[in-house]
Amino acid sequence: NAAIPEPDLWGASAAGTPSPSLTRIFVVMRRMVAFAALIMGVVACAPTESDTSPNTADSVTTTADAVATTAIEVTTTLAADAVPSILAGAWRGSFPDPNVDGVCLTLRDKSYTIAFCGIQGGGGTVSVVGDNITFVSSMAACPDGVGVYRWEVEDDSLTFTELDPPDVCLDRRNKLVEVTYTR
Repeated sequence: NAAIPEPDLWGASAAGTPSPSLTRIFVVMRRMVAFAALIMGVVACAPTESDTSPNTADSVTTTADAVATTAIEVTTTLAADAVPSILAGAWRGSFPDPNVDGVCLTLRDKSYTIAFCGIQGGGGTVSVVGDNITFVSSMAACPDGVGVYRWEVEDDSLTFTELDPPDVCLDRRNKLVEVTYTR
């Protein structure tokens, strides 16, 4: 007669290791204890009504301001290279050659396409910081070609001014410089 093992009410397997569900419960409990300790630390450091120190409110305000400033800096850094809403979308530019039906430029989050309208063109990635936009080409004609321009939108017209060093992708440069784009 073999003895039937009694079930372990704590969820241990026959080998004595905790079951996966019990392991998950311990992980959740550890996280809850850590969160509770964090909350208790914040509450313990908060000023009370009986605290008569004149600098307590100032230091709490200064700390809150520093946290808010840091949050703004992080948000700005994360969004610094995305195309701003004023630039985003489809633009059409007049081109000096009468045989060409204009230049079509599309700017999205971090990408662009540029071509003579109605003709397949090229594109790549863009990065916008302030009023400067950096175009990085992924076109076969200009692999990894980089061009930096200052952009300006005035009365729903977009223009670009080339900055130094000159754009190595002449095809893109010719479609950006001295061309006025409208929506």
